[in-house]
Amino acid sequence: MNDLKNGVYELIKADNSIFDFIQEASLDGIGYWNSENRESIWMNPKFCATLGYQPDEIPDNTSAWQNIIHPDDLKSFTNNFNKYCEKPSNTYHEVVRYIHKNSSTVWMRCRGTAIKNNEGKASRMLVTCIDITKEKTGEENHRILFDSIDEGFCIIEMIFDENKKPVDYRFLAINASFERQTGMHNAVGKRMREFAPNHEEHWFETYGKIALTGESIRFENRAEELHRWYDVYAFRFGEAKNMQVGILFNDVSQRKQAEEQLVAANKELEAFSYSVAHDLRAPLRSVHGYAEMLNEDYEKVLDSDGKRVIENIKRNASKMGRLIDDLLAFSRLGRKEMQLNKINMNDLTQDVLIEMNKSGVHQAKIEVGKLPDVMGDYSLLYQVLFNLISNAVKYSSKKEQPVVEVASETKGNEILFYVKDNGAGFDMKYVNKLFGVFQRLHMETEFEGTGIGLAIVSRIINKHKGTIWAEAKVGEGATFYFTLPKLSADKQ
Repeated sequence: MNDLKNGVYELIKADNSIFDFIQEASLDGIGYWNSENRESIWMNPKFCATLGYQPDEIPDNTSAWQNIIHPDDLKSFTNNFNKYCEKPSNTYHEVVRYIHKNSSTVWMRCRGTAIKNNEGKASRMLVTCIDITKEKTGEENHRILFDSIDEGFCIIEMIFDENKKPVDYRFLAINASFERQTGMHNAVGKRMREFAPNHEEHWFETYGKIALTGESIRFENRAEELHRWYDVYAFRFGEAKNMQVGILFNDVSQRKQAEEQLVAANKELEAFSYSVAHDLRAPLRSVHGYAEMLNEDYEKVLDSDGKRVIENIKRNASKMGRLIDDLLAFSRLGRKEMQLNKINMNDLTQDVLIEMNKSGVHQAKIEVGKLPDVMGDYSLLYQVLFNLISNAVKYSSKKEQPVVEVASETKGNEILFYVKDNGAGFDMKYVNKLFGVFQRLHMETEFEGTGIGLAIVSRIINKHKGTIWAEAKVGEGATFYFTLPKLSADKQ
């Protein structure tokens, strides 16, 4: 025996204070049972203090101490203790919950050894206890968090063949959402191929690479045998030698199905647009052309009513052509990929005004304030301002002094733009119809138009993550507001 260790034994024999120091300083509790008289027990003061009691508050008998053992642990503790006393081999080891004086739970890791009599049975029992409440509480909190998240989560152990090729994996742990997300039950300890023998190779290759390299990855893929799509984030779990991977995932099958339906709907829309563009334009051109021929060839024969009818035919054919153009423009917006660039909104507005002047003379006074730069698609935002300013000019054209104002102001992380006119305005009770397709708040005999322009504007602003609305009063004008995200500091 080591001389120093032997010296400790001698010190304890010679001086009881040495034993008191050891047990008070290094342990959270010591108990000593008389196994031949089970009611006789001694618990040291630190054990009492750990549970919130003074030593004189708990009698030195087994019944008193059993009263503060957690009811759910008392039966197993008693059975295990009795079994060990009958056949005392190795070391007694058990985790027991006690009830603190303040009613909280205290977890104790108890280790004991039997003092045997001449018959080899336990006559006394010495037990040491360590408070592991913090450890257990942490485990419980992690388990609650683990089971409360909506995402599925599992820890797997990769299985490789003799050539280091990943061929399968075993489930080591799963959370409560795992079964709902996968449809696989009682997975812990089982291999993936037990559930899906023909599971695609790319799953094993991906997780195997993570286990070997430690590189985490996020991806979407379909598991054919599970009939589901998954959004997955996977990472190495624990030490590299364990070949374990943590997987956080979501079943995105419904979203994928919706995306596939959207793709199909877009294809149908493209087919419809093609039909509109080619099959409807040709008859319209014919109608317009024959009307022109009638007017030219029979001008001397036709009276004023006949000429008026021909002009109506030509005008309506042209209107139908514009309507087709607007419908096509509206349908293409949903498929158009935006080209985002820094845009000088003052320059863009000037480009709009130049184009408007080319289209025809107007009497409106257009005032443009200092507009900030934004990040956006030039051609789309051009269309927004062209439509809004054109509308403002059109609906204020019957005023003696029509005025249109284009300005902006900063609102937090957004820029608020507005186009204001002093024209016809509209009744605010119809404002919800304003941005719908074919919705008009004025008679066509008052102001011409197809009723699609504002729907196009609304869709463009939505694509830019902005919002649009309007305020008006009949006879006093209207103001159209729209927001765009503020340009970030690094883009200014």
